[in-house]
Amino acid sequence: MKRYEMESNLVTFGCSATYGQSLSDIHPDNEQPSKLAWPQVLGDLANIPVVNMAYKGSSNKEIAHHVLNYNYNTDDIVVICWTFTDRFCVIRKDNILRLGVWHANPSKFATEKTLNEKQQVSTAFFSNVHDDNDMSLNQHYCIHYANLFLDSKKIKNYHIIIHNYLRKDYKFFDTKILEIDYLELIKNNPLAMDNDHPGEMAHKLLAQDIFKETKGLTL
Repeated sequence: MKRYEMESNLVTFGCSATYGQSLSDIHPDNEQPSKLAWPQVLGDLANIPVVNMAYKGSSNKEIAHHVLNYNYNTDDIVVICWTFTDRFCVIRKDNILRLGVWHANPSKFATEKTLNEKQQVSTAFFSNVHDDNDMSLNQHYCIHYANLFLDSKKIKNYHIIIHNYLRKDYKFFDTKILEIDYLELIKNNPLAMDNDHPGEMAHKLLAQDIFKETKGLTL
């Protein structure tokens, strides 16, 4: 992925809803983030280069991992779109095993080794470990810590949650979340070409809402 080493960038983190999965310029291979996704639209509005660090299928744990390990430039601006709470991952030394409900309890385990492992571990996790309250706490811990980390580096950072209505008023949680309902934008506009992910209009409207609420990424 191209990096801009000597200038300030808009650096975005998230899952497929930030990556732009199945938008028309990358469908069906989805081998690189879409230029039609909200990060590039927002970058164009703010006239700033974009580095889209979203990964398809990411959990909040993985998003936080990438936020904490990115090599920032001094004047970078970060926008993070935190994902669904029903996701987890195992971060290994050389790879990340993404666990999703879409892999759990399959009618038949795949023969392909990597997918088989995802199915087996996801099934075990969601059957025996997953708890809604624990996963909500995990999301808020990730957001809170990422915000503290970026603030400590004096990196301007903004946060949105796909399911904004799931935000909780935990005693420790004081990270400002932009008052934008991405889920409503997704529901009220045409979907992407796979008929599952946010479509181009939802991405465009989200970028415009972020730009407006942050006064052009200046707040």
